[in-house]
Amino acid sequence: IHYGEKGVPKIAAALERLNLTDKAYFDTKTKLIAELGFIKDSSNPVVVKLLKKIFEQTADTSLFQNQVFKALARHKTNASFQLFKELILQDPPVFSDNYEYNSLFRNLDDSLLLAKILFPELLQLSTLADYKDNVLSMLKTLVDSNYIKAADYEDYFTKIYFDAKVELKRQQIKDEKIMEKELVKGDEESKSLFVNYGRYNRGNLDDYSVLLLPFYEKNKTVPLFFERLLQSREADVRLDAAILLLRNKLPVADSILLNLAADDRYRSDLYVKLEKLKQVDKFPEKYKNQ
Repeated sequence: IHYGEKGVPKIAAALERLNLTDKAYFDTKTKLIAELGFIKDSSNPVVVKLLKKIFEQTADTSLFQNQVFKALARHKTNASFQLFKELILQDPPVFSDNYEYNSLFRNLDDSLLLAKILFPELLQLSTLADYKDNVLSMLKTLVDSNYIKAADYEDYFTKIYFDAKVELKRQQIKDEKIMEKELVKGDEESKSLFVNYGRYNRGNLDDYSVLLLPFYEKNKTVPLFFERLLQSREADVRLDAAILLLRNKLPVADSILLNLAADDRYRSDLYVKLEKLKQVDKFPEKYKNQ
């Protein structure tokens, strides 16, 4: 059943009539609240006010409050995102698994113009393990899309940089293991062992790189962070760092690009990414062939 704007008062009335002793009470009430998130009430906007009322009336039932958050994220209006921010900072929902957290943030991600309303305040939730990855990933997308500037989250720089250093240390440990394999088994064999290792296990390193980059010329620690990325034993890490720097008109040593182009596993990736940046002239001439 797809409800239109005229269905809002009827859903509200149905919610009022529901009683705890009714059959399938929890399931029915949850589904009715969920439906509110799909209704676009542009001519007479009352959905957000109704969701706020439901949230306040169900203070003792997390199941219904969680559904209010999901409905607000799906509603996708300025008012719904403003209320979402207000409520989540006061009383963040707790879900049973990561899928529900990811699903909630996917709905928020669908509209970056509205999602920027949530920042920088939403960064307060990055201290919670359940929220950290999704909050940082959303901020990264907003920064990468130029919806949010460095000044918008500058107050959180110290915390972001601290966490980025932890991720960098994890990467350095992986690099050391690669080096150890190279010394013991030979370079080519170690490459075959680790060719896919970096692609799927880099954690939040990419997100932190994007978040730190706007401070490249403001904070002397950021260029050092990127220098270490460019020195990684994993070509994936070097490639991503180099492209991110070039995309933002920052220098990358020719030797870095030459080393990537020399590796036939990354040569085409490098070429395609430089092509997208309209900087194919930076691709090493030696390897610019069929």
